[in-house]
Amino acid sequence: MNAARLAIWVVLATLFAVFAATNWTGVTLAFGATELIVKLPVLLLATAALGYVAGALRTRLRHRRRLAAIPVSAVLPSEAQPTIVPPGCG
Repeated sequence: MNAARLAIWVVLATLFAVFAATNWTGVTLAFGATELIVKLPVLLLATAALGYVAGALRTRLRHRRRLAAIPVSAVLPSEAQPTIVPPGCG
């Protein structure tokens, strides 16, 4: 399975390198009066990174909400008592 995953990553990296070499052109981004010239592959990597971060944050917040919705009584029964171990017996 690791070999297949490695092969997929190598193919994707090779395809991106070929794409970057053939499309190394400047793209002008206009923010009001400011213009920023960025190479196309860099722009695509930045866009992919922002999409990954947004998805990861959304997933983290969704899991945090799910954990917060679980009542504490479902996790720790009320009759659970801590076990006290005297020193030297542990």
